[in-house]
Amino acid sequence: MGRLTVPFRVKFNEKIAMLRKLFQKALVDDERREAFNKIIEAWGVEAHAMSYLNLPTMMEAMLLTAVVDNRREIELIKRRIEELKKIVEELGS
Repeated sequence: MGRLTVPFRVKFNEKIAMLRKLFQKALVDDERREAFNKIIEAWGVEAHAMSYLNLPTMMEAMLLTAVVDNRREIELIKRRIEELKKIVEELGS
């Protein structure tokens, strides 16, 4: 009898459901719950990339993806700040 391998997407969806039920509902602050929703969105977009990782646990792939998405957001904000600085400098001269 062959080994049954659960598809990544099934395990991923189960993990998301568990985190929504146990973790997200336990968050006290509405802003943190909304931030968690944004992380879930990032996970959904990058689920395919996570499926290629050979990590011991699903959470490691999910956390890595969240960190990458946070870095992307930081870089976007930094670029926007630089653009706004240039506009302010042009208006000041």
